[in-house]
Amino acid sequence: MRRHPLSTALAASIVIAGVALAVPASAQNSPNRWRNADTTHGNFYLGVSGGPVCNRVDCGLNDGANIIVWQAGQSDQFWWPWSALAGPVENYYDVLNPLAPACLGVAGGKLDAGIPLIIWGCNGSDDQSWKLVSADLYNAPFPGCFVFNNNKSGMVMGVSGGTVQNGTKVIQWPMFYGTPGAKTGWHPDQFWCPQSN
Repeated sequence: MRRHPLSTALAASIVIAGVALAVPASAQNSPNRWRNADTTHGNFYLGVSGGPVCNRVDCGLNDGANIIVWQAGQSDQFWWPWSALAGPVENYYDVLNPLAPACLGVAGGKLDAGIPLIIWGCNGSDDQSWKLVSADLYNAPFPGCFVFNNNKSGMVMGVSGGTVQNGTKVIQWPMFYGTPGAKTGWHPDQFWCPQSN
């Protein structure tokens, strides 16, 4: 399986529930780091536990490694959504040689709340299929950020315990809906903001 970048037609907008939403320039045509919207303790990004695994030939990622949050660091923090509506969210990782893609999924494809997210070879399974929904669609106070909604479980990607600090696991959890247009009730750890560097 090879990389499938966002198509030119989808690069300008994300269409969700019939509503076209402008995508920030940082989210177009290139892999992004995804910063968690909870910046209480600083900026933390979606990444892979252990980071890159290298030998004398190439670098890669281990199947089954947990997804965690970490301060800006290595290439394991770059991700490239294949499709604006739904589909695998690919970990874009290329140090010495192009690697076969590894995708964001739910451990064991389970449906329970609290199951950790992992990296795994892209296989087209439902647990590797995610819908990116703009915070603006929810009228949530996180401009330019998105919710990753899993197509199999219907849950969203969040940080375990809402503790956004180095090494905390990323899990699936039911979404917390807050007051539209206000900060009350929302869980910022469930929102992710694309950054190009």
